[in-house]
Amino acid sequence: MAAILRSSDIDAAAGSVVHIERIVQQIRQAWPDVEIVLRGDSGFCREYLMRWCESNRVQFLFGLPKNKRLLRILAKEMHEAKELFGQTQKLARVFKDFGYRTQKSWSRSRRVVGKAEHIQG
Repeated sequence: MAAILRSSDIDAAAGSVVHIERIVQQIRQAWPDVEIVLRGDSGFCREYLMRWCESNRVQFLFGLPKNKRLLRILAKEMHEAKELFGQTQKLARVFKDFGYRTQKSWSRSRRVVGKAEHIQG
């Protein structure tokens, strides 16, 4: 719906709301009742973008960068994935659904699905 060439020295999500808003308006003009889901990597996991989506009936699915808190929350699942890999020698994934709020940047708790994964090597 949009391709924007930008320099690599700015935040990945900078200016994205303007473009997303334009695209969402165009979609809603054609299909007023359609459910819209915005998917982005961790570069788009920004409070202002999540808040915009929540205020405009846009579902979102953004990646989260790893951090020490998330690794602690997923420690049991990480161990379980390692054990599964040990039994099967095949890629093992274990998921956990939980409420999470950053210590500084998010205004509220949001649903997070964490993925614990163990692969060979």
